[in-house]
Amino acid sequence: VATGSNYPDALTAAPAAAKAGAPLLLVPANSIPDSVRTEIQRLRPAEIIVVGGPASVTPAVFDALAQLTTTISRDSGSDRYEASRNVALHAFSAGAGVAYIATGETFPDALSASAAAGSIGAPVILINGLLTTLDSATMDLISQLGVTDIRIAGGPASVRPELEAQMSTIAGVTSVRRLSGPDRFYVSGNTNRDAFASSSRVYLASGWNYPDALSGAAVAGAQHAPLYVIPTDCIPSYVIQDIISLGATRMTVLGGPASVSPGVLRFAQCR
Repeated sequence: VATGSNYPDALTAAPAAAKAGAPLLLVPANSIPDSVRTEIQRLRPAEIIVVGGPASVTPAVFDALAQLTTTISRDSGSDRYEASRNVALHAFSAGAGVAYIATGETFPDALSASAAAGSIGAPVILINGLLTTLDSATMDLISQLGVTDIRIAGGPASVRPELEAQMSTIAGVTSVRRLSGPDRFYVSGNTNRDAFASSSRVYLASGWNYPDALSGAAVAGAQHAPLYVIPTDCIPSYVIQDIISLGATRMTVLGGPASVSPGVLRFAQCR
């Protein structure tokens, strides 16, 4: 469970949930919507993990969630970056050969990375991509997890080249690759093209907002399916080609018509 009012906590929680075969449910900071409460009651989980500190999911909501399960815990930190590290350490305590790195300052790059990471049992670790020095806590986490392959989601404006260079110096890391493009939609396409050779299913969500895709990333990851972020009114031609090349027979659009227009369901192609 994470807040749906902001994106950082859920971006890291999605691949963690996918690894556990668990859904990711979103709540406001101060309440549990009836629809979420009903779903939790239907699922009857033995454990609920709340991602984010008390400013994201209040103690009152935490206590109310505790009434719906036998075990509950909270993964949080002093900021979005420490929370991301703690989620990764908790969910991937047995180690991870691959880790995705994305900036926590914006959301689009990490959305597709979350589904891709979830499909191969890898964490998404958020960093401040605008800094010029990689923090020691992130470097220590990468070493502790035994990561050998780092995949950076986003171009140099999202994660600076200085950070990429420092990642290659971390003990045990043998590969650092950047998955980028001229805009958020190309980054999404290149991230998925790198991760998926085939898939019977694809997910599409708006690249201009994040709530619809947050929970969807956990589902897509668990189903080993890509999640593409697209413009509101159309599907880029390379995404249509990917759908064909992947052999996908089912496409799921996340969000209502205000987020993704009905034309997308008819494969309206961007000009």
